[in-house]
Amino acid sequence: MLNVQIRVVGDIKALGTAIESDLDKLQQELAYRIVDESRRIMDESTPRGRIYRRGSIKGRRTKQGIAMGLRASGKTRMVTGSRFHRASAPGQPIAEDSGKSYRDIKVTRMQKGSYRVRFGGWTGYWEFDVPPAMQRPTIIPAIESAVEKTFSKSKLFL
Repeated sequence: MLNVQIRVVGDIKALGTAIESDLDKLQQELAYRIVDESRRIMDESTPRGRIYRRGSIKGRRTKQGIAMGLRASGKTRMVTGSRFHRASAPGQPIAEDSGKSYRDIKVTRMQKGSYRVRFGGWTGYWEFDVPPAMQRPTIIPAIESAVEKTFSKSKLFL
């Protein structure tokens, strides 16, 4: 058995406030690092899934375009092409298309010492609500990496 006795000399209230402030800074750093790590994971991933045609590119309607077989879209527009999106394969982080999942990762301070990291779009669905063989891990690897970087031994002297 090990007994440790600590004697604090000075203002105990100031010490408590300093510890509380340091913990709040660590929590804030962890919350923002989770956002950074999840975005880094998405950036570093190269999608290898299926290619989908998404939407159409419209241009000004011309007689030459209609003569070439392009489809009219209203009185003054015609469809001149399509946008494509390559999805992520199972086991890869979610692929970027419009940037919505990337932009919708937000940190909110709930109260002193309490932060909420919210993942928007389909991120949570693709990680937790599909069968394991189809999952696209983004959230859990980001949290693990952020915890490792925030609480590394070079920062804390334990």
